[in-house]
Formats: sequence, structure tokens, C-alpha cells
Amino acid sequence: MYSELRDLFVTAYFNHNWAEAIVWSTDLLERFSKEMKEEGVIARVWDNRGICIQHLGHRLDAILNFDKALEYETDDDLIAKIYCNKGAAYYDMGDLESAIEWLNKSIDIQPVPQSFLTLGNIYKHRGHLTKALTFYKRCVEADPEYADGHLVYGMALLKAGYLLGGWK
Repeated sequence: MYSELRDLFVTAYFNHNWAEAIVWSTDLLERFSKEMKEEGVIARVWDNRGICIQHLGHRLDAILNFDKALEYETDDDLIAKIYCNKGAAYYDMGDLESAIEWLNKSIDIQPVPQSFLTLGNIYKHRGHLTKALTFYKRCVEADPEYADGHLVYGMALLKAGYLLGGWK
């Protein structure tokens, strides 16, 4: 039963069926926390559940799920990603200072491209395009395959008047 529920959750999550993924993750957490702790996946379920909740617009509830994930996670790479998700939730809520705090915590552990991208977005919206460009550049350096990073960096270069750099 555990593996079936886990598969239903994963399928719903990757199909972006957020409400269904929340239902399956809730069922998993209520019925199989012990098994997930033993497998070392309980933090990922809480983190992914938070992402689903955030997609449905419930940022404070998402943050609570990210906090729960942090209670279980010990791997620095995953902690950095959870910090990034928490920062993104604060960004979506408009709490930019908290977003910056959590995104910087993420970067202090691991160069998570999404953290750099979100920090760039914050500074771009604040009118600090030069600082935003620095974060966008760090985003594509952290993951040269991250398409969103290249798109946003190129658009920001064009906006800043760097026509040749923006079209590369």
C-alpha cells in the first residue's frame, strides 16, 4: 500500500495536479511516516507537499511544510533547496526581506540556481538592474543547462542595453 500511495503522489506531483498530490502526500504522512523516515524520504515529501500548496496560492501553509521538511532533512544539498523554496514562498507573498534572507541561506550552503534567479528578480523589481544582472549571471553559472536562467538573464541584458549579450 505504501509504494502504491507513493507512486500516486509522485505521478500527481509530476503532472502538476497539485490538489491531488496534496491529498496523496497527506495520506502518506498520516499512514507511513515511519517507513518514510527509514527510507530517508520524509523531508522530500514535506518539501514537495509545500511546493504543491504554494502552487495553489497558500504560501504560509507552504512555509509550514518547508519548516517541517527542515526538521527531518540532514543533507546540505536538500536543505539548500528547501531554503530556496521557503525564500520563493516569501517572495510570492511580497515579503522580500524574508525572501532575501532564506535565499541567501540557500546560497551559503549550495549555489542553487533558482535562489540566484529569485534574488535577481527581487533586485530587478526594486530597480537595481545591475545587481539583478549579477544574480542572473550567477544563476546560469551555477547551472548552464537551466533554461529559465538563460531566458531571464538574456532579457535583463537586453533591457540594460547590452544588445549583443542579450541575444547570445
